[in-house]
Amino acid sequence: MPRPEDLPETLRPFATRNAFEVAHHKFASDVAELANVIMRSLGIGGQKEPRTDLNVSSSWADDLLSFRGRISRKRFWLWMLALTPLTALLQFMLVLIVGGSIKSVLTQDVTFQHALLMQVGVIPFWWFCLALGAKRLHDFNAGSGSFVAVLVLTVLFMAMYFLSVMMGADSAYRETKEFAAFTGMYSGFSFFVIFVWVAIGLIPGTPGPNRYGLST
Repeated sequence: MPRPEDLPETLRPFATRNAFEVAHHKFASDVAELANVIMRSLGIGGQKEPRTDLNVSSSWADDLLSFRGRISRKRFWLWMLALTPLTALLQFMLVLIVGGSIKSVLTQDVTFQHALLMQVGVIPFWWFCLALGAKRLHDFNAGSGSFVAVLVLTVLFMAMYFLSVMMGADSAYRETKEFAAFTGMYSGFSFFVIFVWVAIGLIPGTPGPNRYGLST
């Protein structure tokens, strides 16, 4: 960037305005706001707020792979309704391939190896969910701290699931009070995690554009 003293007087303010983000996932709103900033800087008008009539499209890759931008409640739930049965089907198929049974999955009477294979096979599902969750948090203008909290809760849920499978693999240990206490704690924590994810999908987004762009 040139130094202010190297520019004509009328252009010197632009030497300190060289860090405006224009991102692909909110290109339309970013360009509209950039135009407003330039016009206000030149003193020729410009809106004080970004335009709210921009039609922003979003592809499936943006929805499921990117952690940037926003997503509406409707789009979030449509993806969750599509991904959940597909993920369950994939889990059943993985267990059957290694000699397990659908009954063992339904009753959660699976070996640790089977449980590990099931979860490794659905890592993409967790990535998709976290990407959708991040964009839902952005939709109602929640910061990065909220996403970190959701990420920690989700990882703890997965860790407790593995631990419950490991503990339950010992038929003798399944009859102990310690296992019953842990099962109760795991069940309560699971309901809490589910409640958090449902809340993420139900909280209304901010109207119009916010710092994360427009909702899709």
